[in-house]
Amino acid sequence: RPGYGTAGTGTTVLANNFWVRFDKTRNVFHYDVVVTPDVPAGFKRAIIQAMIEQYKNEKIQCLPVYDGEKSLYTAKSIGDSLELDVKLGDVDDTMYVARRDTDFRVTLRLASRPNLGSLANFLGGRTTVCPHDTIQVMDLVLRECATNSKNLVPGGRSFFSPNLGNKDLGGGLVAWQGFYMSIRPAQDNLLVLNIGTSFQSFQEGQTLVEFVSRSFGADPRDLDRNMRRQDAQGDTYRVKMKKLVKGLKVETSHCKTKRKLKIVSLTRQPLETLNFNMNGMQVSVADYFRQTYGLNLAFGGFPAVEQGSGDRKKYIPLELCRLVKGQNFTRRVNDDQRKGLSAMTCCLPEQRVNATQQACLNLKKQSEDHAKEFGVEINPNWTRVPARVLNPPKVKYGNGEICPRDGTWNMINKKMVEGREIKHWGIISCSNRVRENDLQRIAQQLSSACLSYGGLDVNVVMPPLVVTVPQTVDEAIRSSVKKLAERNIELQLLVCILPDLTIKRLCELELGVITQCAQEGKIRKCDPRYLANLILKINAKFGGKNAVICAQDLKKCKPVADSPTLIIGADVSHPRAGEETGCSMAAVVASMDWPGFAQYATVVRSQPSRQEMLDDLFWENVDEQGRSVSGGIFKEMLMAFHHRTNFIPERIIYYRDGVSEGQFEAVLRSEYESLQRAEKRSKQPSKGPKITFIVVQKRHHTCFFPATKPTGKNQNISPGTIVDKVVCHPTNFDFYLCSHQGIKGTSRPVHYHVLKDENGFTANEIQQFTHDLCYLYSRCTRAVSYVPPCYYAHLAAQRAQAWVDPEGS
Repeated sequence: RPGYGTAGTGTTVLANNFWVRFDKTRNVFHYDVVVTPDVPAGFKRAIIQAMIEQYKNEKIQCLPVYDGEKSLYTAKSIGDSLELDVKLGDVDDTMYVARRDTDFRVTLRLASRPNLGSLANFLGGRTTVCPHDTIQVMDLVLRECATNSKNLVPGGRSFFSPNLGNKDLGGGLVAWQGFYMSIRPAQDNLLVLNIGTSFQSFQEGQTLVEFVSRSFGADPRDLDRNMRRQDAQGDTYRVKMKKLVKGLKVETSHCKTKRKLKIVSLTRQPLETLNFNMNGMQVSVADYFRQTYGLNLAFGGFPAVEQGSGDRKKYIPLELCRLVKGQNFTRRVNDDQRKGLSAMTCCLPEQRVNATQQACLNLKKQSEDHAKEFGVEINPNWTRVPARVLNPPKVKYGNGEICPRDGTWNMINKKMVEGREIKHWGIISCSNRVRENDLQRIAQQLSSACLSYGGLDVNVVMPPLVVTVPQTVDEAIRSSVKKLAERNIELQLLVCILPDLTIKRLCELELGVITQCAQEGKIRKCDPRYLANLILKINAKFGGKNAVICAQDLKKCKPVADSPTLIIGADVSHPRAGEETGCSMAAVVASMDWPGFAQYATVVRSQPSRQEMLDDLFWENVDEQGRSVSGGIFKEMLMAFHHRTNFIPERIIYYRDGVSEGQFEAVLRSEYESLQRAEKRSKQPSKGPKITFIVVQKRHHTCFFPATKPTGKNQNISPGTIVDKVVCHPTNFDFYLCSHQGIKGTSRPVHYHVLKDENGFTANEIQQFTHDLCYLYSRCTRAVSYVPPCYYAHLAAQRAQAWVDPEGS
């Protein structure tokens, strides 16, 4: 950390981080755990709990904490090695009932003795090596009671319960409220407990047939008929059903003893044609259940749950399975469910404060025994943190400057800095409520608005189209584009009323036409503010420049103002939750103007599924003539910047989105090295540009709240609020920035980590520049929550993912 920022107006905020005190003289013993015979991770916890209960008055006279895998920690020694025989006895989970009489042997071997003194030295700044093993002990101590509680359901690092809050989402899903908790190192010799509210969708207790039918939005009998079809449509239904139910836990209902199982696969055949070998004879599954259990199956077209392999396969009809209530639903939810979940999560700061405070008090009470055992204490008072509110930059347009207020402004009487020429464009409606005369009026109003805001030579060349049958949309667009081509007219832009992904895929991948979608309800009114927003998006898509930061504000970061600087943003989009196939999409954007930072070029690449490290950033090969050749995304961007600006960048600021703290070192090593190698092969001078590498984290649980009663309508902290003290890392250069105005719910700051800084920026320079960049998002007239380069990369990666996703959104 080069120091602390001083720019802006000082203020105080409350953080949902609670001080944790610990006794650095306490002993901690780390034991490796081996369970024989080996069992799944979820089963191990039940065995270890049985072991602790069985031997608590003999060989384990302490309160251990267990990580659920291979590590157990105690505050007292239980010897260097210990072998204990454990009988599971009664278990609540019927998935393990078959093994409750099994004799297990648990072997504990002393692996290490985490030193709490090393944690105290790290927090005090006397060493830069973070003792992660010791922090893990503190985290496990406070999580132990919540993890073993029968009233809480774990999900990642959060715990959920319907008693904390719930909402019916429809389709067999219900949203539960919970709380997130994590121990983090902080400044001023502090260890803090970060507690935040969480929300997650869970399964309701219902039959599997009910769940499948509600998810498909169809009557079970209609779905059964479609499943019987032996054609492509029937195959589509079966594949979709398999994706929907795979991994779910169900409970069978046909036996006296209920049994839980996890669905691994479904049969390819419908139940009515499914046979199996029993005592050398082929018996149908339907006949077996009728003769053995007296059950007449109603849905013979459905596939069956398939368990086991080879000759030991077992088949269970879907109608005899019931979903286990309260299991986490990690797959993609539909639009209505997403809206319901968003409505629940969008709570005001005061509500979030109350929920967080209650969660902290409950956790302190529940973990009291284990905390006392390890010498740990939670302070339930909110941490008061010094903060600053940065002044907004002046935004420069083609005919003047404007000073944003509360992170927003408007385009009234403003002209874009650089409007792009659009000679040939058309408009199409997929709504039966927008007719041809409406389209002509909208086209005229949009053309007039383009001219008033600085656009050039707009000309509608394609007759307005009204298409109300979805199957004819593609055909209508193709026909119109073909007719224009016969007149040697190339369509540049197509404005689509009511967005349709098919249109996007067709125009962008096949016809090479830029599209702009518009909402039917808003564009019919021709509201000037809505038209202005559309024009901002259209101009940006054509490479125009809507606005820039005025030169005086840019000089607050003098190194960037004085030297040609390239801004790069990168992100990776992964396949949807529960999707086994498909690839990840990496997107890299780079600024193509200096010092405006308003125009960006984009490169998108596919890479292996769920791989976070970017591929194809730089490569070197030898061609057939033995010459060295090189390429890759970074080299393309460096050469494009030189071509567009006639400058060779002297500084590069690289914003990387979507990286967790555990991946910092690997990402820095891989992508920083690729950027360095690209510089050397891009005809750069011997002294290449200096690089600043910044990771942008949006998905965290740290929130800030006004320390005094807020006067604003949304009760959030002010846009421009920045924090780099107390709750930040004790040695690394990081800061929290809330650059935007919270419209709904509680504002969440973005956590920026400066992993490498060869440019030697001061804290004020990099913080102010990052803040000011958030006012240059080309698609709206407000400051956005994180830097536009990462925003654009995120949008590009998502668009590429939609191109390859057959059920894209």
